[in-house]
Amino acid sequence: MAGHTGLESKMRQKRQYKKVEEESRYWYTLILKLIRVNMEEKVLPKTIRIGASSSLDKKRRVNTSAGCYLVRKTDNNDIELLVIKKSWPDGNTRYVLPKGHKEGEEALEEAAVREVMEESGYKDITLLRYLGSSTYEIDWDEIQMKTDHYFLALLNSDKEEGKQPETYEDGVIVENQWIDLDSALGLLTFENNPEIHDLLKQYINQDMLK
Repeated sequence: MAGHTGLESKMRQKRQYKKVEEESRYWYTLILKLIRVNMEEKVLPKTIRIGASSSLDKKRRVNTSAGCYLVRKTDNNDIELLVIKKSWPDGNTRYVLPKGHKEGEEALEEAAVREVMEESGYKDITLLRYLGSSTYEIDWDEIQMKTDHYFLALLNSDKEEGKQPETYEDGVIVENQWIDLDSALGLLTFENNPEIHDLLKQYINQDMLK
């Protein structure tokens, strides 16, 4: 009788061990899934870009810029975009966004705000969203590996101060122009990025036209 009881006890312990093992395996698997999901959410897709030239005849420099799609809302609830019109003495005209090189240890956000102030004079702005970037190469004496980063920003005050025209653009007439969004996007000389423009409109609808 005692032997029979001992056998039942061992079998009961064995079942308990098996249950604990199954539960441990379940929680271990669940934790791994959660870790994997968390990692997938944090690791964003990477972009691979092949160089325009494989030649080593010229050195390559990394050049990082930041700027803004600076917008304001009119009394009629329309959205206008700031476009900087640059007119050269030879009659050449360009329409650009306020944008320029990142300096030193600046964050991209800091560079974007500073460049808006220096190129347009508008200091009181609020960054709303990061939109993305565009990477390309410029073949000068050295090959510039250029990446431009763009933010959506809102104008808070029309007051202009701190404008600092580029010294290499002496003789160039620089004008701030506020133009309705769609027309302004069509005028831009360089920043013709449909993906960023679509995202820009999406965020404006979400953040400003609720």
